[in-house]
Amino acid sequence: MDNYSAAISPPVLRLPTGAVFHEVPGARPPKVIGGVRTAKKGGSIELRCPVFAYPQAWVRWERDGAAIESHPSISYDGDNIVLSHMDSNMAGTYSCIADNSFPMFVDGPSMPHQLIFQQKVTVSP
Repeated sequence: MDNYSAAISPPVLRLPTGAVFHEVPGARPPKVIGGVRTAKKGGSIELRCPVFAYPQAWVRWERDGAAIESHPSISYDGDNIVLSHMDSNMAGTYSCIADNSFPMFVDGPSMPHQLIFQQKVTVSP
């Protein structure tokens, strides 16, 4: 019988100081909480992802912590998401997650960076 084990390690931010890296355990990406947006049932709403980055960030969207499945009522306009034919099933917390990587100092190694922008969406009758 094989023995398996798994370990979950908390996130760690590695900050360079000269030739030494300092680790900050438990670091999480910055999260910005936007306002509550209300759409009328049957209407449309555009959620903006207000992220400007160099190099260009890779943007993805989630609803209530899960990837958004392809659906005829969902389209994208650049980094923004457009929700149309709104109904109560489309309400929830939408997160724009922007990822890119760049060096923390000149000629240093590239390090991943992430920003999360959340907006709560409600649907009114």
